[in-house]
Amino acid sequence: MYKITIRVPYFIILLFFISIACSEADKKSSSGYVEHPIEENLPHYGEDYITVSNEGDGDYKNDFPDELDRLRSYFNNKEGHSERKLSTFVGEVIRTDIESIDKENIVIFDSFMNQLITYNLTSDTSNIVAQKGSGPGDIHFGMEMSKIDSTVIISMQSLKVSEFHCVHSDCNYERTFPIDFSALSSVKIDDNKYAIFGQNDLREGDDEKVDREAVRIVDRNGSIKDTFGYYYDTDNWMLQFTMRGGTVRFNESESTYVFSHLNLPFIYTYNHDYSLKDIYFIEDFTQGSFYHFPESNSASRGRDAASRILDMNVFDQFILIKTYTHSDYVLPEDLEYEQSYYIIDLATKNSYYVGSENGLINETIYVTEHHLIKNRGGSLYLIEKI
Repeated sequence: MYKITIRVPYFIILLFFISIACSEADKKSSSGYVEHPIEENLPHYGEDYITVSNEGDGDYKNDFPDELDRLRSYFNNKEGHSERKLSTFVGEVIRTDIESIDKENIVIFDSFMNQLITYNLTSDTSNIVAQKGSGPGDIHFGMEMSKIDSTVIISMQSLKVSEFHCVHSDCNYERTFPIDFSALSSVKIDDNKYAIFGQNDLREGDDEKVDREAVRIVDRNGSIKDTFGYYYDTDNWMLQFTMRGGTVRFNESESTYVFSHLNLPFIYTYNHDYSLKDIYFIEDFTQGSFYHFPESNSASRGRDAASRILDMNVFDQFILIKTYTHSDYVLPEDLEYEQSYYIIDLATKNSYYVGSENGLINETIYVTEHHLIKNRGGSLYLIEKI
């Protein structure tokens, strides 16, 4: 559905964050904890934002790229599509990334198994390109795969980023470069420039290592040249570690960096000079709670209903956003979830709601350049129009 985007003052989010507008000192309860997020600690607090909604009527634009039209067509007429099971299996749904190499081949990164796989959709055959513990492109603690043109980037917590060149059924290891922080999400900008959302190594429990800037610009040797974007503002390493996660992308057609935190309802865009461009607020996002316990210096995620921004993909001037919302966590068998898909047009600043799917936690749809692929409990299915 077509949405007219509007700018509203950032402080209106007070209604959304219900219990988080007070100062941290006021949030300490008799139980000795502080509830987060706190509004004034949000990145770019005080700036206006553009609302992304799933309400309203209207028609889709007729000039979406094929990748987004394919997803729209599926949601408009699921009965008019078939599912063909592929002869490969992957690990956890939320830890798998899939991209098209061409119309016959896809590349799969299974971060649960720490392996990169190519799969031919015509012959139904797969090939392991890289895996943990062996061969060139050895993958340790992989977090994410991104792809621009024929370049595939693997982000790793093990203080390094690996690069592969993928054409047709061949995906060959190019190189690995070291960095001095954990790479959670990465994208290649040009031959000597990468944008990496990362985090200092917080395992030693050092509050002095808490990050402020979220995205580093590094050269091909891993040297930091610039930074932009912010973390949620906290001086506590344990809370920052608990709230970690996010995605960075680059929209070449609009020369715009796009960044989101996993656990916050905002999409931040930045100009080529790293200045803030726009903030988009996903209205139908259920903010989850995080708790810091000062006496024990520990932190935990709440068991209430919560949303996450699972993924972002770039198609021409558009950004496709996938969110995941789960119900209050009581027992695993009682957990309900919903995945929703939104499109933001960075050129017009309009947004579009594509649709939602309710079901099990172990299902999701991957939108690639040439394909729609569903992951159902680790089994992959190619979605095709009948």
